[in-house]
Amino acid sequence: MAHPSLSDEVPYKALTPYGKKRRTLREHREELRIAVGILDDYGLHEAFEEEVIEATGNSPFWLGYDVDEPDAMDEPDDPLTDPMLAVQRDMTEERESLARLIEALEVRRRDQERLDALQLDLERARMFAEDLASRIA
Repeated sequence: MAHPSLSDEVPYKALTPYGKKRRTLREHREELRIAVGILDDYGLHEAFEEEVIEATGNSPFWLGYDVDEPDAMDEPDDPLTDPMLAVQRDMTEERESLARLIEALEVRRRDQERLDALQLDLERARMFAEDLASRIA
C-alpha cells in the first residue's frame, strides 16, 4: 500500500507554512492507512470504531482516500495550488510594478526640473532682451 514518496518532490525547507501543513497531513493520512490496515488485519477495526465513538461521540472520520480515486487526497507539492505562493507571486509583481512606476515618476520629476530650468532661462533671456531693447530705443 506504500505510495511513491511525494515528500521528496520539493525540499521541506522550501515549502510555505501552508505547503508544510499539506505535506504533514498527507504523511499523516499515509500513517492512518497503515494503522487501519493493521486494525483490519488483526480484526480490531470494530473495537477501534467503538473506542472512537465512546471518546468523541462521533464515528471515525476517514480522510484516507476517495473510493474512486485512491490517491486523490495525496496531491503532490504543487506550487501552483499553494495560495501562499500565489500571494508571494502577486506581491512580487506588485513590487515590480511599483518600482517601474517610481522610476517613471523620477524620470518625470527630472524632466520637470529641466523644463523649469529652461523656462527660467527663457524668462531671463526675455527680460535681458527687453532691457537691451529699451536701451537701444
